[in-house]
Amino acid sequence: MLEYMTSEEGQQFIKDAGYVPANPKVIPRDPELTPDGKHYEVNLMPHAELAAGMPEWVKLEKSIFQQ
Repeated sequence: MLEYMTSEEGQQFIKDAGYVPANPKVIPRDPELTPDGKHYEVNLMPHAELAAGMPEWVKLEKSIFQQ
């Protein structure tokens, strides 16, 4: 799931859901929110940190959606 959500396709899904995509290849709905280092900056969580927390996110997702 992590690989999908950070992929270009996954980021397009995030954009379509109304969020600002982190992938620079996917332009946000509002171009003013494009990370350019001047007007809007993005701080990404390191992949290792995301991966380390993934078991808890999977557990939470299962508890909510797979009852």
